[in-house]
Amino acid sequence: MDHIVTAQEHKKIIEHVSNGTTIARYSWGSLLGKGAMSRCYLFHKLSSSKKYAAKIIPKHTITSFRHKTRLDSEINIHKKLKHLHVVNFIDYFEDSNNHYILMELCEEQTLLKKVKSMKRLSEREVQRILKQLIDAIIYIHSQQVIHRDLKLDNLFISKGGDIKVGDFGLACQLKSDHEKKRTLCGTPNYISPEVLDCKKGHSYEADIWSIGVIIYTMLIGRPPFETTNVKDTYHRIRHNHYSFPERIRVSDAAKKLISKILSTEPSDRPSLESILCDPFVTNIISAEAELEHQRILRQEAEEKRQRRLRQKAEEERQLRLHREAEEAVKADSDRLRRRQEAEEATQRRRQQEAEETAQRRRRQEAEEETQRRLRQEAKNNKCCVIM
Repeated sequence: MDHIVTAQEHKKIIEHVSNGTTIARYSWGSLLGKGAMSRCYLFHKLSSSKKYAAKIIPKHTITSFRHKTRLDSEINIHKKLKHLHVVNFIDYFEDSNNHYILMELCEEQTLLKKVKSMKRLSEREVQRILKQLIDAIIYIHSQQVIHRDLKLDNLFISKGGDIKVGDFGLACQLKSDHEKKRTLCGTPNYISPEVLDCKKGHSYEADIWSIGVIIYTMLIGRPPFETTNVKDTYHRIRHNHYSFPERIRVSDAAKKLISKILSTEPSDRPSLESILCDPFVTNIISAEAELEHQRILRQEAEEKRQRRLRQKAEEERQLRLHREAEEAVKADSDRLRRRQEAEEATQRRRQQEAEETAQRRRRQEAEEETQRRLRQEAKNNKCCVIM
């Protein structure tokens, strides 16, 4: 059950209290994002007006020992990671209602929102992002940590445009580089085949697979294995079934790198260091190629706009035809009603005329009967006089 935050809570002052002493006080701001068991809000530190991102986990969602262990693991892992391209961990505290994880605020929010707004990114921009991402993951792996949920949603963008890896809710700490984990976890579109096959176990290579999915998604605008349901997505991942749309221009170097990274067998995937040396990453994309990419994006945006206009015009035409049909039906109904009313009026008039005729006839018959009776009475009276 999700915690529903009320308007009053937005105005609350949250205190970090330790051993009866108030360490810091924060004002609860606007919603930044939400996950399965948590939500992220803007927090202002009252003593300095500094802004932070606060991941808030309601205590009523921590219903098992496994949930508590996962939360402790997330805090311990994130707290120790210090890197330019990792979201900085600031603080953790709790009160009677919630757990609070305070982090560096990435004001441009997530890479997912950027890709959605731009439809897809240029290869030059993907190169820049990829270098920063791999730099961060090399560091994370050096700490014997697997992230296990790398995706566009968890790549945050700083005010300066740099990438920051965040959300270590599914991350795990290895005891050695040879250890394998066997938990099925992650986001369906980004999960590697070995994570799906829990028996084999998975390690650092699962993150490398996710990087391949991220590259594809940045260039194409959607994940390579995406379907309408999770079962079909997992089937495509297991059988490595994906393709590059012909309508989207992607360089051979990018295709080759993605294909190498998205190898079903973990040992066949390139190392992070070798990805940095791959021709797609090292090649300098010319300004002309970048301009051509931007031109194509503008052309596609214009075509989409024209499609929307045509669709809107067609919808308006259909609406107009529908209204005209309704008006025609209404007019026919009105004509039929008026005709029925006229016929009913005629029928009433005829009935009234018939009643009037019948009344006149009855009156006439009554008068004739009266006249006959009077004549008969007069005749009878005359006879009595004679006698």
